[in-house]
Amino acid sequence: MSTIVSYGHFTEAHCAIQRGGYALTDLGPIHRVLRIKVIRDRAARTISLSQVWYIDAILARFGLAGVKPYGTPMVPSVVYLKDDAPSTREEEARMSRTSYREAIGSLMHLGVATRPDIAFAVSTLSHRHFLDNSGDTHWEAVKRIFRYLAGTRTLQLTYGGERHNLLGYTDADGATQEHRRAIPGYAFIIDGGATSWASRKEAGTHYAFHSGSRIRSSHWHARRQGGPLVV
Repeated sequence: MSTIVSYGHFTEAHCAIQRGGYALTDLGPIHRVLRIKVIRDRAARTISLSQVWYIDAILARFGLAGVKPYGTPMVPSVVYLKDDAPSTREEEARMSRTSYREAIGSLMHLGVATRPDIAFAVSTLSHRHFLDNSGDTHWEAVKRIFRYLAGTRTLQLTYGGERHNLLGYTDADGATQEHRRAIPGYAFIIDGGATSWASRKEAGTHYAFHSGSRIRSSHWHARRQGGPLVV
């Protein structure tokens, strides 16, 4: 069974799908899709996307319900190292009882769906070395993201509150992490809400500002081909 989200009434495209032998059922106005709650304010002419219930669920799953919230998802300018991995059998045994990979996966869903504000922190902590051999420092950093979400659980993406053309923002961390590759990020906003965003490690080493900028430009252009936006 598949779900199709469309604007307006049944169109000729829907009729064509039905003629192809696929039964369609009109479920009325959308309320939830892909673990996202859709809130429609007709008076204000806005549509908002919220995942507050999903945040509550993952906080409870990882034993962090009711924790003291933090104001930021990540400590500014912090550097995470492979050497922060467990160095003793006791540390290895303790970390084996954590759910680092599962926690990162849960946060990735949020970072991709409705929370661009955690995208950089999640991208930084999802390095393959940390996934394979995470230490206390990495796990505490992941829990910090959860603490940040606990304090910002009601934030939502709202479209229509403003009226303007497409806006785009981009930046990079300047290759501050141990792997010496920049982690650039971008966000595109339409009518007050982010529609496309990402934060991921570059494929090449950031060896100089100008050459690194050219690499970022060409790399992002290639990445965005076939996507919703081409930069």
